[in-house]
Amino acid sequence: MSELRLLGFEARVSATSGELYVYDISGKTVLEVRSLLNRRGIPNVVRRVEGRLCVVTTSECKDLENLLMRKKSIESADNHTLAQLATSAIRLRLRQEGWTTSYDKVFDSNKYEALLGSDVRRYKAYKVAAQYYKDAGCFFISIDPCYKIETFATLSMLSDDVLNQIQTVKICGEHYSFELLELKEGSEEAAEYAKKTVEMLRDKLRLPIGSAEERVAKVHPRSSWLKELLAEYNLLVKETKDGRTWSCAYLPIDVLCPLPSLENLQVLGLDLSKYPMWMTPNKRYKEAKKFSINIKNIQTNGLEVELLGTEPISVKTEERHEPQAQTWGWQTVGLGDVVDPGVWGSKIAPIRKGLPARVALVNEHPGIGEEVVSELKSYLKERLKEITKGSASVDVIQSIDEAHRANYNALVYIGKGDSRSYAEIEYKAASRGLIPQYIDGDKLNRRLREEGRGGVRVGYYAFPIAKGIAFRAGWRYLSLRPPYGLEGAVVAGVDRTYVRVGNGVGLGVVPVLMSPDGLEISYLDPIVGGGEEDLVVSAVHALRKQLDGHKADTLVLLINRVVIPRELEEALRSNFDRFICVCATKDHSYSRLLRRESNDYVNPLVGSFCVIEEDDKTGTYLVSASDLRRKSQDRTVKPLLVRCKIEGPNVRPREVVKYVLDMNTLNIEGVYFPASLPWPLYRADRLCKKLSKLTLYTRNIPPGRMLELL
Repeated sequence: MSELRLLGFEARVSATSGELYVYDISGKTVLEVRSLLNRRGIPNVVRRVEGRLCVVTTSECKDLENLLMRKKSIESADNHTLAQLATSAIRLRLRQEGWTTSYDKVFDSNKYEALLGSDVRRYKAYKVAAQYYKDAGCFFISIDPCYKIETFATLSMLSDDVLNQIQTVKICGEHYSFELLELKEGSEEAAEYAKKTVEMLRDKLRLPIGSAEERVAKVHPRSSWLKELLAEYNLLVKETKDGRTWSCAYLPIDVLCPLPSLENLQVLGLDLSKYPMWMTPNKRYKEAKKFSINIKNIQTNGLEVELLGTEPISVKTEERHEPQAQTWGWQTVGLGDVVDPGVWGSKIAPIRKGLPARVALVNEHPGIGEEVVSELKSYLKERLKEITKGSASVDVIQSIDEAHRANYNALVYIGKGDSRSYAEIEYKAASRGLIPQYIDGDKLNRRLREEGRGGVRVGYYAFPIAKGIAFRAGWRYLSLRPPYGLEGAVVAGVDRTYVRVGNGVGLGVVPVLMSPDGLEISYLDPIVGGGEEDLVVSAVHALRKQLDGHKADTLVLLINRVVIPRELEEALRSNFDRFICVCATKDHSYSRLLRRESNDYVNPLVGSFCVIEEDDKTGTYLVSASDLRRKSQDRTVKPLLVRCKIEGPNVRPREVVKYVLDMNTLNIEGVYFPASLPWPLYRADRLCKKLSKLTLYTRNIPPGRMLELL
């Protein structure tokens, strides 16, 4: 018998006076206000109250009143706000005791593992957050042991070759990050902006930074709060070109270092495969319990937080829903089947034919020999013929130009392992009507050297590539059964990314549309420009325009967010009489889900879910959406947070969650396990990552007809 647990500990959270203090911060920047409160050790949280931006605290702050030149108001303490304040109090206490706090983690900066000399370091870290578990009527502190990687090589220390490949940077020792636009040299105006920006950050946020470097970087802040602060002091520069307006700032290059993203770390020469970032469920539990001693009892400025339990909270489980879809002959298919080569072509077979796959295989990597290419061709041809019932061919040719002239409709290209080559080849192929599939030849070569060139290793590439090409060529293998009442809906997944156009950078969103059964798929042109919330609202208007005259009576919108923005909810309500908005994300502060078996903790079974709160039209759930199979216990599954709001359709939130889980079966391109985001959102996420690279290196935004191929 197994038992589901939250990796969190029950806690008591209370405001000493039973009241909270609310300050209207209109006209002041959020970062400046929070910096002041944090220096005073006062727990705080920013939120909107009746449309006004306010900061809520647990005690009075005369310095804040003097800064704002207005009085506070008082409100009673509600549980959700108390949980946010408890998180703030925990981080403040840990910082006072010498811990370093980043955006969402805390770590001891004195204990680290050097990965590239002292330029890249790995720390043992923890994500700590207080939550209110409404279904159980209690607070709990989630503790998620993890790792934190930090870079310390400033841009002034890097070679030009490396600098040309760095896209994102951060202030050294801080979490404020930027898109790197260009390096400026010899510009007195840019140097003066950079000097004033350093002085302002040092004065207003107390950042311990200085500079002796004359060269500066032109950057775009990724944080809306940092943009607001820079604009307040006239340090956010507006540039207009070709009818688009972009904002940028300037900083000396010796206060910036590469953001420790996977791509940047690879550019710096770090092979992360040598440094696993995961933990087993049992180890994660032991580390969390050990760390909990640091936050057992906190009393600070009007707030008390006390851990009551010493074991993870037991979750009330009522049911489990294993994701499923139907293939030909109405056979039921699960997540395990989707990544099992043995069932494709037999149990999983086409239920709708697409275009015959005419694949051109081009190798332009000097380290990949003819034997490897021949073997890849053989495996790929075999796989494609198997899953398309013979409607496929694969030929080795010399160039993309030849593929275009010879009327192929798909390209498998083996090239260098750098982002520029990837972006240029993918864009060139898709613009010519070819389905592109880029293979990193450096990685392939390394795998062949390290593990021996066996058929299994080359065949590893063939199986997911074949499925991806067939899917983008219109072949359909699985269909979904939507809840009753949603058969006539349209499902849309929308995600966002940074795009480069001209000399600027801005946000863009990619809308992916799907019929309720998953068989019909279409793409809107990317929407670029404006703030994050403005873009999502623009996407809603674009969806409304697209669906005018369409038989669909309901929109099911999926977004990769923790909460539904107020602006989005208002836009949905004004454009659609019937809609369901679903937030589905793994980037959240809720705890992991564990399963107790005998004396150990293991991963929960796929489809297990915890109800955080629920009523007839809204619900918040933690869902185990990953089926790791062969790698089931060497790493801990991160649960999917699903939050939904229903207006119009007569369907319960839990039925929507099950439907969202079923969408995972459409993620057929996985090798070992399907992605855990629902397909429309996963596809939008993948396209956003491609869009970011394509616009960086080609400065072109691919239209919807090209997104279908990418």
